[in-house]
Amino acid sequence: MANEEIDWAELDRYVAGEGSPQEREMMRRRIQASPELAAIVDTMRSAHRAPAEMPDAMADADAAWRSLSARLDSDVARPTRRHAPALTLLPPKTRAHRASGLNRITGWAAAVLLIAGATYASWREFRPPVRSQAQVPAIRAVYATARGERATVELRDGTLVSLAPETEMRVAAAGRQVYLSGEAVFSVTHDPTHAFRVIAPNGVTVQDIGTKFDIRDYQADHAVRVAVAEGSVSLRGSAQPVILERGTLGIVDSTGHAEITRAPVDGYLAWSQGHLTFTNARMADVLPELSRWFDVDVRLASPQLADERLTVTLNDVPANIALDVIARALDARAVRSGQSVTLYPRTSP
Repeated sequence: MANEEIDWAELDRYVAGEGSPQEREMMRRRIQASPELAAIVDTMRSAHRAPAEMPDAMADADAAWRSLSARLDSDVARPTRRHAPALTLLPPKTRAHRASGLNRITGWAAAVLLIAGATYASWREFRPPVRSQAQVPAIRAVYATARGERATVELRDGTLVSLAPETEMRVAAAGRQVYLSGEAVFSVTHDPTHAFRVIAPNGVTVQDIGTKFDIRDYQADHAVRVAVAEGSVSLRGSAQPVILERGTLGIVDSTGHAEITRAPVDGYLAWSQGHLTFTNARMADVLPELSRWFDVDVRLASPQLADERLTVTLNDVPANIALDVIARALDARAVRSGQSVTLYPRTSP
């Protein structure tokens, strides 16, 4: 089900024993081939056997979802400046439909989340490899930002998390553990008896030892980067864990090998305060970050610009000003068309 959305209406009919024999056989085969889907169906059947355990609000679709969100999402989410975050549990897409039986279907969706503690969106968009049904993590809440969005989340234990654009964080239902895809700065409330762990999709694990640190793991980077600003963390790839102290940068490549260096790490965390910093960065490597940060598609009209080096700090400025600053630094000009910006060398016609 990695690229498949759940059709709650179809599942509802299947669990209720409705539908033609052909439809039921097709659904049976899909369930048989998907441990995740089988887990959801089992949960729906459990809810069917014990309807009294479902919230009274399930009788109304919108109230059902509000009830679910209130139960699961007790963490506090706050927007960062004018970057409006997309921070909520991800509701079933059937909620947009208005066919008969929607209230019951949305109730199923909420019950699955309430009992199983995981959303189809978190399985579909972000999940470690699942070899068995038992390995599917129980999730309390999912937070996600889109391009051009940042957000700050305060977890139940007081840990503050700043989410960069195009980032998803899943909070485990049990223990102090989150699953991260993208980039985030963590200011962890240390508890020596209950470790706080951040797990990347490739299994790289960062465990705090009372600290503030940045983790970056965008798919296009092909590596996990950890920068420690305060305290220390335990970083584990495929080998034995290593300790990163304050002012240390750790990079784990796709093979699980960790490379540790000393570095001025403040620049790696500056984005959480609205400061986007590039230091002698190759322009071709800067483009994805600009697109992610400003929600525009930035292109180069000439290959010669790709190898130009950029050193600049953008202090929470809008896209047009930022791109103008970058164009001047490169002796280029920026031409905008809709959501696309193209950088041309000054010598171009």
